[in-house]
Amino acid sequence: MRLGVEAAVVDGTLVRGDVEVVDGLVSAYGLEGPNGSGIAAPGFVDLQVNGFAGVDLMGADADGYRRAGEALLEQARNMFNPADDGDEFQRHYYDAMQQSPAVVLAHAEAVKRLATPR
Repeated sequence: MRLGVEAAVVDGTLVRGDVEVVDGLVSAYGLEGPNGSGIAAPGFVDLQVNGFAGVDLMGADADGYRRAGEALLEQARNMFNPADDGDEFQRHYYDAMQQSPAVVLAHAEAVKRLATPR
């Protein structure tokens, strides 16, 4: 599937052309295509959590880490719930899904990964 972008950031360089994604992975970039828009860029999440769900991670045992991890995962699952009548994030997410197949595919991949037990 093509993202329909004008360019992509690859190894810190802006590369003109569309991006193709196969099975959730970038398979090609710099592809010619009709009037792409936007720029595809890698997404990074930098997360620091000192505690969650009543667990102070600085002094937690294995059970505490398990409880905090399960609570964080549940919150992430709830967050990735687009709705046209939900909270602000859910509404924006829903709108983005209506406008871009790439967002739909990224959502499907995120939900799949959140549902997969480790």
